[in-house]
Formats: sequence, C-alpha cells, structure tokens
Amino acid sequence: MTSSIMAMLRCPLPIALRRSFLSILLFCSLVLLLSACAPQPQVPAPDQEVFVSLSATLRSKALEYENRGDLRQALLRWSILQTLNPRDKEITAKVEKLKRETRAKATEHFQQGVVFFQQGLLADARREFLYTLTYEQDHPEALDYLLNRLQDNVFTTYQVQKGDTCKEIARKIYHDPDKEFLVTVFNKVDSSCQLSPGTDLKLVVLDQNPAKFADAMPQQDGARVHAPGRQKSKEMADVYSPGEAGASNEAQAVEGGAKQNALKYDQAGKLLDQKKYVEALRLLHTIDADYRDVAKLVAATDTSIQQEADSHYRKGISYYLSEDLDKAIKEWEEVLRLRPDDLKAKKDLLNARRLKEKIKKF
Repeated sequence: MTSSIMAMLRCPLPIALRRSFLSILLFCSLVLLLSACAPQPQVPAPDQEVFVSLSATLRSKALEYENRGDLRQALLRWSILQTLNPRDKEITAKVEKLKRETRAKATEHFQQGVVFFQQGLLADARREFLYTLTYEQDHPEALDYLLNRLQDNVFTTYQVQKGDTCKEIARKIYHDPDKEFLVTVFNKVDSSCQLSPGTDLKLVVLDQNPAKFADAMPQQDGARVHAPGRQKSKEMADVYSPGEAGASNEAQAVEGGAKQNALKYDQAGKLLDQKKYVEALRLLHTIDADYRDVAKLVAATDTSIQQEADSHYRKGISYYLSEDLDKAIKEWEEVLRLRPDDLKAKKDLLNARRLKEKIKKF
C-alpha cells in the first residue's frame, strides 16, 4: 500500500491538475500584489493641520475676549468656530450663551441712551445708541432715535406735493427760491432736482424771520450776494471791489470782513452742493457766527456729518460680523475721515487690521 502511494507521488502530475495548480498559484500572486498596492494610513494633509491650528487660535482668542468682557469680539470668533465645527455642541452652546448676553448688553445701553435723551444730553445719548447697535445691529428703537429723534430741531420733514420743484419748496419754506440748495444738499436729490410726489425731504430749520433771509449785502452797484453756489461771476468780482473813496479805515475793515464772509459763504455752499460736508463745515467755522444763517448751516452740516459717520460705522459692524474684513476696514476708515476723534472706530479699525493680518498668516 505504502509502495503504491510512493509510486504515485513519483509519477508526473496529470496535465489537468498541473493547469489547476498553476491557476491557483497565479491567483495567490495576484492577491499578494493587490494587497501590496492597497492604500496605507497617511499622514494628515497640510490643509488639515492649518484647519486645526486656525481653530485653536480662534478658540484661544475667543476665550481671551470673553474673559475681557468684549462680548462682541468673542461672539464673532465663536461664530466662526461654529461654522468650522458645526457638530461641536460646546461651541454651539457658547454661541447661544453669548447671543443672550449681547442682547442683554444692547438693552442696557439702549435704556441708558433713553435716560440721557430725556435729560437733554444728546451726545451721550447718541453714544449709547451706537453702543446698542454694536451689540444688536438691527435694534429698531436705537435706529429710530439715531435717524429720527436725535436731531435737536435741526431738521424738519417736508412731503413733496404734485408740481413741486426745489425752487418752489424753497419759496414756501424759506421765502426765498434761491435757497433751493438747502433742499438738495441734505437729500438724495440730483442736480436736475427731479422730485416724486409723496417723497419725504429732510429740510434744515432756519429762523423764519424774513428779514434774516434777505440777501441784503449791499454792494457798490446795488448787487446782492445770493445763496451759496448761486453767485454770478460779476457778483463775485463785486465782492472784491474796493470801497468808496474817502471811506474811513474802520468802515473799510468792516466791509472787508463782510466781503470775506460772503466769499467763504459762497465757497461753503459749493462744497455742500458737492456733498463735501467736512470741508464745508471747516470753512463755515471761519465765517462770523452772526453772518446770515451760518449758525444754522453749521448745525445742519454737523448733524449730517454725524449721521453719515454713524451710518458708515454701522455698516462696518455689519461687514465685520459677516467676516468681510476688507469692507469693514473701508467703512471705519470713512468714519475717521468724517469724525477723526472717534475712538471706537479707531479701536475697531485696529482690531480688524490685526485680525486680517493673522488670517493671512494661515
């Protein structure tokens, strides 16, 4: 029996069996080859490392601002983290907590603003209402105070009637059609003064005594100095004409000062027509305060500057919270052009620039 088995082993394998064995061998080789080519565990990609590093930096800054009490800056960074880590429950809880706290802060500043407003401290009230908007940018009551109630009687509202023109409105409101520039300068009205019935216009409040509206600055030829931006070349030449022969030095000095006032008044009007409020205000401050309606124009121009600066500041906050740092920086730069001493805008602009530089590094 044993010898028979040994004899069989010494015999060559049948052809069919050899073919089967060869197929099995090839199959095993293929399996080994594919196993060698299978994906191996890889080192984390550089992008993932940057993501982790950025998240860690944002978390650290968020906690730092939170500990400092700067809820707005903290909320901004936690909100960015929530976008990067939408499933992180801790981050979501932080965002909700800070939203509640910022709403409470907005309420606190708004109520303080109302107190200041009732006490007649309008600058302090404006500051508190702006703080309110830094915490809750769409706060309707704070917006109402800033846009409509903090005017200190500088402006009144006029609704355009059918057939109204800027000259006609100036005639009705100011008793002088040449004061049409006061209709266009503080409203979004183009030079052609196309008005739609029902439109509300913001008109500066002037002394309604017609005597104070009389453009009665007598010149040698009896010409009169008209409203800013409406002087004719001949009238401007008259402003520079010498006084009558034989006039006393004192009279000449008075007349010279009046002519300078007239020239500056005209130049300020042109700047107002061009919406260059800062430059116009600077020039108006150099005119005698009791000259014509300069005092009211100064108040109206200053109010317009404050409103424009407030608008740019709010836009900057909105862009900042939307993570559009370039636009936020641009808006706050405009605030400082209009209001160079605005410490809040300076601080926010500096923070935005620093954050932009840090993000660039990643």
